[in-house]
Amino acid sequence: MANTLGIVHPGLLAGLATNFYPSVCTIQQATMTQDAAGQETLTWANLSGHVGLVCVFGVAKGSGREARTDQQTYVTVQRRIILPGVYTAITESMAALVDGVRYNILSVFFDSRTVQTYLDVEQVT
Repeated sequence: MANTLGIVHPGLLAGLATNFYPSVCTIQQATMTQDAAGQETLTWANLSGHVGLVCVFGVAKGSGREARTDQQTYVTVQRRIILPGVYTAITESMAALVDGVRYNILSVFFDSRTVQTYLDVEQVT
């Protein structure tokens, strides 16, 4: 009899969720609004169906750069977020809010079996 479930049981990720995915991620999209004086303001809103997602959150390879200009010094830290499941609505124009900190999404890709979503993100301080 053939194995119809594949190498990894479909329920494995759900079973691991409480221990293997210790962080919480919410995907947000930006909206540009104007106040009464015509000043543009960027506001962030949660993407429907992408709130409170469990995730693994870690430092990406080659992370951490410092840049200096005449006016300021800023640090860029890249990280990787792994979400159990495939989330095709997430794009690079969005942001990921992980444990209360917002990160810009640099790239979105999926594992070879399309069961996990990987987000490479950065925070500039």
